Amino acid sequence: AEDTSLTLVINNFTFSETPELITVQPGENYAIANNTITPASNFTGPLAVNIVATLNGQTSNVFIANVTVTPVNDAPIANEDVAIIMQNSTDNVIAVLNNDTDVDTNDILTVVSTQLSAGGTATIVPTGISYTPAVGFLGTETINYTISDGTAQASSTLTITVEEPAPNLPPVTTADTATTTTGTTINVLVLANDTDTEGDTLTLSSAVTNGSGAVSVVGNNVRYVSAANFTGNEVITYTISDGSNTATGTLTVTVNAAPTPAPTPPSTGGSSGGSMSFFALLSLLIIATRRGLRLQQG
Repeated sequence: AEDTSLTLVINNFTFSETPELITVQPGENYAIANNTITPASNFTGPLAVNIVATLNGQTSNVFIANVTVTPVNDAPIANEDVAIIMQNSTDNVIAVLNNDTDVDTNDILTVVSTQLSAGGTATIVPTGISYTPAVGFLGTETINYTISDGTAQASSTLTITVEEPAPNLPPVTTADTATTTTGTTINVLVLANDTDTEGDTLTLSSAVTNGSGAVSVVGNNVRYVSAANFTGNEVITYTISDGSNTATGTLTVTVNAAPTPAPTPPSTGGSSGGSMSFFALLSLLIIATRRGLRLQQG
């Protein structure tokens, strides 16, 4: 069997003439101590053992003894684990099985038991251990755990350091700019270029201006419309939050004058088929009347 020694004797073989002795010779995948062979560690399968026989002082040629090494289940190997988690955190999954091994490649390893040194709680999960420290606990907790391959077991330790969490950093704003025309309402997504180190979700909480325009918050947009006839730059100060801390940023809006509509040209009567104005008709009537009076006097 695997990892088991075997002593070869004359009675293991059939000879036409029984030799006085047999001697195991060196070969592959086994070690020799006198006539006892030990297969290489974890070796299984057919093993060719070299042997010579001696009779009446004559030594035979080397012949092969075929030995079948049957597999046996090997215990898994559990290696020590370490982890760092934050104070008052919950359900910290630590994959203690990731560095544990089993030479029987088809075996599936599982955690079968845990024992804690302090006041935390440990739950067995498919990948290892889920750990929650006691409320307010800071320091080191050791968990003794046992793994199994379904037949054999092995034990090791998980050392967990519980640390105070780092303070939450405030978000970082980047100045924004926008352009509009007098009297036109615009919405600017000022959060688009703002960031947070911890990846917290950012929200827009307020926006104000010392200028004459109207400013409001619509979702995460700053809504702005200038005062009538205003042109130039207006600076809006806005505040964002990551849920714990806040930061302020600026939005500078450049307001350009609205384009002046082109004047409508006056309509004029044409010389062919156009209608005459009232004053033109009146002038012609007066002229005709005067000419008529002159003709009567003449």
